[in-house]
Amino acid sequence: MAKRYGVSHIVVREAFHILQGEGILIRAKSGSRLVFTMDASKASDLAVLRASLESLAAYWAAERLTESWKERIVQAGAKMRQYPATNLAEVFGLELINNFWRRIYLLGKTGSVLTVPC
Repeated sequence: MAKRYGVSHIVVREAFHILQGEGILIRAKSGSRLVFTMDASKASDLAVLRASLESLAAYWAAERLTESWKERIVQAGAKMRQYPATNLAEVFGLELINNFWRRIYLLGKTGSVLTVPC
């Protein structure tokens, strides 16, 4: 891959580590890396889990809402509305770009798995 894209092997190795940390790549017993795949049932389960966690984080965030945080969340929501998504991938992309859920999670910090570092 390094040769194909004209980058060093270190860059490729670091990219693989990042993708593996994100759960996109998994390491096989042989040591090679594979792209993570899932069936429709597991994808549905993850969507339900995500919705549940987002609801809980929003609840915690609402309990701790200050005017400063309210303004940050309103601004992130306004940015997202400027670029309406046409499919689910675009929705996730906009959320990542605008740090919308990250702001919600940070506001709802509880020391749980929902804590997201800055």
